[in-house]
Amino acid sequence: MRLSFAVLAAVAGLSATPAFADECIDEIKAVMTAAMNSGPMHMESTITAPGAEMKMSGDIVPPKSMHMNVDTNGEVVEMVILEDKAWMNQGGVWTEMPPEVAAQMTASFDMADTSALDAMTSPVCGATETVDGVEYDAYTWALDVEGSPTANKVLADTETGAPVRMETEMTATGGNTKVLVDYTYDETITITAPAM
Repeated sequence: MRLSFAVLAAVAGLSATPAFADECIDEIKAVMTAAMNSGPMHMESTITAPGAEMKMSGDIVPPKSMHMNVDTNGEVVEMVILEDKAWMNQGGVWTEMPPEVAAQMTASFDMADTSALDAMTSPVCGATETVDGVEYDAYTWALDVEGSPTANKVLADTETGAPVRMETEMTATGGNTKVLVDYTYDETITITAPAM
């Protein structure tokens, strides 16, 4: 899933065995692609930057539908994307967005587009990490995003290969931005258009 930020918050117990770089990059790409092939999911995200915090909570039904609540320092915006249409609720009023806005919003959640990962450096595969008693496959890499370095980590389900947690830390002028995203896959999730 492409986010304009990157992921890393150290979680204890990470052990890694470096793989050949090209093979490792392909493996990381496969994990990211698996998210879009693993059915509907619930997402919880926290983005922390100097002087600001954003929380996102909602559902995604690949490839192009989602229902999301975004809380930025207490200001809440609700968004729905259903295929090629998008709506936004700000202040209790739903407004339909232009098609180009829907396309941009959908693209920001498209983890199947892994082309940006071609520029990653220092990829590490072959690690495992245990969180809350569950063992996951762990992958880390570095990537420059718009001139700012990021350190990234993804934890993937050992059976499905789909990501369950992504962490990014971006270093930029003015301070660091940290992103934590958790995914829960649930076949019962559906997205419907808002009542206008």
